[in-house]
Amino acid sequence: MRRILLIGQPNTGKSTLLSALTGAFTWTSNYLGTTVEITRARALIEGEVYEFIDTPGIYNLYPSSLEEETTEKIVLEEDCEATVVLIDANAAERGLVLVLSLAELEVPLVIAVNF
Repeated sequence: MRRILLIGQPNTGKSTLLSALTGAFTWTSNYLGTTVEITRARALIEGEVYEFIDTPGIYNLYPSSLEEETTEKIVLEEDCEATVVLIDANAAERGLVLVLSLAELEVPLVIAVNF
């Protein structure tokens, strides 16, 4: 099974993407702290099982809240095939700070820009 991590700042569309990819119901909102735990859902794509892991929003890899600590832990400890970093097109420079932090860890990245 391939694991794909969904990461990004709060309210960039991580939970919405998870729902679209897997059909799983997840809470989506514009309220800070809505997603405070890890959500996992699976999808069969071209005959292969993928597990998508939705994480709480994070601004950088220096956690200052429980949500950020949860995400940092999974980035550092989970064995994932790739990490999809969702970036808000209206605040791309802030999202790219997170991308740079992950790139420094040599995490395999895909950048998804959302509006």
